[in-house]
Amino acid sequence: MPFYRVRETLYKQKREGVQIKSLSGEDVQLTLIRLEPGFVSEHKHPEEQIGYVMSGNVEIAIGGEKMACGVGDGYLIPGDTIHAFRVLSNQPVELVEAFSPPKEENKI
Repeated sequence: MPFYRVRETLYKQKREGVQIKSLSGEDVQLTLIRLEPGFVSEHKHPEEQIGYVMSGNVEIAIGGEKMACGVGDGYLIPGDTIHAFRVLSNQPVELVEAFSPPKEENKI
């Protein structure tokens, strides 16, 4: 499908504290993510991940480096690198992220 009505698509619960919308191709995936206040996660996956903070404040740790990120900040997470997100704001954090190759669990 070449077109998506993203603003008309509802967020879906991925896991506690995380809601997503995603557009997936064969080689790349664009994901809109909403992290709830208090959300904390540390994990890794084989996909490369790049993101941009649209709203809120979040601490992001990537391979031992850590930064408090806000609106307009971006980040790049190489595949197989441990990374963490910790929401700092009292409101949801909204992120736009791309994954390559597409992350299977985001195809919801």
